[in-house]
Amino acid sequence: MSASPSESAGVRAEPEAGIPLSAREIPVSPAGADSGSRPELLAWLVERGALTPVLAERVARVQSDTSDRLSAILLKLGLLSEARLAEALAEFCGLPR
Repeated sequence: MSASPSESAGVRAEPEAGIPLSAREIPVSPAGADSGSRPELLAWLVERGALTPVLAERVARVQSDTSDRLSAILLKLGLLSEARLAEALAEFCGLPR
């Protein structure tokens, strides 16, 4: 496998500014969790009472069928508002508000 011209010149390919990475490319774990016991976002939302287990299963099924992002599905189905989703994601990732 040969390196691209930029790689052989020692230049590392970076994502273009303003283009978000797919959520699947970004490792996400809740604050304080070790990587071996990292709960998934849907399970975490159920634990926090933001979703019922039945709704979490529905979201997982829709995500499996459509490959849409979980955040988009939660919003499309009206299960979380944008503000509540932003709060939940910040808390899940251990980010300050």
